[in-house]
Amino acid sequence: MLKKQLSMEKLLFVAIIFVTILRLLSIWFSPLGLDVEEAQYWQWSTTPDFGYFTKPPMIAWVIGSSTFIFGETNFGVRALSPILQFVMIILIMKITAKVYTQRAGALAAILWITLPICTLGSQIISTDTPMLLFILAALFLLSPLALRQSISPQQATLAGIFTGLAMLSKYAAIYLPVGILLWWLWSGRHHNTVKLKHLLSYLFGTILTLLPNIIWNFNNGFVTALHLKHNANIEESKYSIINTFEFLLSQAAIVGPIIFVMVIASLIISNYDDKTKFWISLFTPAIFVISVQAFLSDANANWALASWPAALILLAGYCDAQWKNLRTPYLMGVGLNLGIAFVFLISVTAGGLGPLTPSSDPLRRLKAWDLHAQDILRFMEDHSSDQIVVTRRGQASKLMWELRNEDIKIKIIDGNGIPDNHFEHRFSWSPKSGQRSVFINNESTPPEYEGLTSEGQVEWLNIKDNSVHEISKKRERSLVMHLGLEK
Repeated sequence: MLKKQLSMEKLLFVAIIFVTILRLLSIWFSPLGLDVEEAQYWQWSTTPDFGYFTKPPMIAWVIGSSTFIFGETNFGVRALSPILQFVMIILIMKITAKVYTQRAGALAAILWITLPICTLGSQIISTDTPMLLFILAALFLLSPLALRQSISPQQATLAGIFTGLAMLSKYAAIYLPVGILLWWLWSGRHHNTVKLKHLLSYLFGTILTLLPNIIWNFNNGFVTALHLKHNANIEESKYSIINTFEFLLSQAAIVGPIIFVMVIASLIISNYDDKTKFWISLFTPAIFVISVQAFLSDANANWALASWPAALILLAGYCDAQWKNLRTPYLMGVGLNLGIAFVFLISVTAGGLGPLTPSSDPLRRLKAWDLHAQDILRFMEDHSSDQIVVTRRGQASKLMWELRNEDIKIKIIDGNGIPDNHFEHRFSWSPKSGQRSVFINNESTPPEYEGLTSEGQVEWLNIKDNSVHEISKKRERSLVMHLGLEK
């Protein structure tokens, strides 16, 4: 029996490595360019810091490390994503096996590797990937609590450090310490394994790790906190229960529809023993808070992503205990997610699904920006210009990436004089007398903003050109280049 178990573990480990290699090959061969957010994160990585306008710094550090190793290419920016996912799969397997059984660990690993959000997270680089990695690293140290086993203050401090690193990846990781506190109030304080010194050690590790970012925010007017407030947008409340239901249903896209239903069922049917209480405590805060946020305003599906490691560990343990009854839905859920993963892998590798690609290609935003950049570069060379002025964050982000090897300045027009994004904060345009600039928009007429034309800051030279490229069967993207002489 032991030999058979070890053989299955080796087989699963080989399968995980195989999937990781496939994901690396997919992004290596993919013709798709960077997303707006990926390109922005790369831009951050060129100036390492302890914080940025809209996010904490971890994503920039990850991309900086990745491009240092693999080069400043599309692959180089994304290369660490499948590698970090590999580590996450191993972590969730070890955590679940420690709390439940070896088979439960294998079930959790298979769940994780086939999740739609993890398939996506292995093909792009986002703040969610390092956040989930460090959450799982913290859970590895904290998981004995689910068994009523004690941990040392040193383990608690290290778990706090990993929690701080998760928060340096994405502030949504704050739901982990909230969940730990909820568990302590619900269950942990009733047994003698967790004392005040453990909680204080955990909190100390978290705050110590987060401190450089707190100082950065203090020195920069708390711009990241203000951006989070802007995203929440609770001042314009909608009070829509439909929004809440839509958010909850969107979680089915995160983990797959069948697995989503199984998680809900496991939460309802479980016997609420110490293990279950631990994982429910960690699952609840993010889902609850973002559901309220959705009711008040709007919420993105991935805002509650910090909930899902705990939920999937609980589901794996429940499936293991009830394997005879749950084998069929588990295999159906994994099979459906595996099919979704296969389609996505093919789409990324080939840049689409060929004749099966929808007419409104969902990947269209990742296409043709390299061609636009070459058109703009030729126009600039023809008209002796070395500066581009854009009107949108996406244009600034993509063109900075595509023209990264050129000696070209890229600026953005801040229409209201108040920075709304990183590029308006760092690369806001102001006229320089005699500067010949190429202004980019989507219109046949030059951009019009208050102060741009009324105060005569630019003399339009009536020289323009179009950069038009197909991005899907029925769509083209058109950028219009206008030559202007700044005054």
